[in-house]
Amino acid sequence: MKFLVAFCVFGVVVCANAQIFGRGEPQRGHGHMPHQNSDQERRAQEMVGRCQRKELATESDMSEFSQQKKPTTKTGKCLHACLMETVGLVSNGKLSVEKSVEFMSRMAHGNNELVKIVREISENCETITDPDRCELAFKIMECTEEGIQKRQDEMRKFMPRQQQEFNH
Repeated sequence: MKFLVAFCVFGVVVCANAQIFGRGEPQRGHGHMPHQNSDQERRAQEMVGRCQRKELATESDMSEFSQQKKPTTKTGKCLHACLMETVGLVSNGKLSVEKSVEFMSRMAHGNNELVKIVREISENCETITDPDRCELAFKIMECTEEGIQKRQDEMRKFMPRQQQEFNH
């Protein structure tokens, strides 16, 4: 399963990344109008651009991000920290369980079992600390990825088919 799935489960940021860089199709048929998706994509692109400029992320960092690879540089990790902070997934130096659940609730389309899994993974990762905000974001990403890996069979049944194929 691709690294970025961990991030995707917890927020719109990286799901939007998949759309920004042409990976996957916007989900239709869940009460979203097409113009909402393009508006979400535009806002996500703007947010990524702001964080890229703020963190001085390089083309290599952006390439890793667009290819859904783990960040390998300090600026790449800081790019992810900026995105997580911007959407409220990281606040006061830790993962926000409630924000993770809030994002997933919007994406899960009423699937309470998936939301429950995300809550459990988030609660396991909320204890992670690091005085360096970039390392903190990276550690949270690794923790969520590990939690998803452990429960991937359980989670797979909730993912759209094309996303399952993309993530293998």
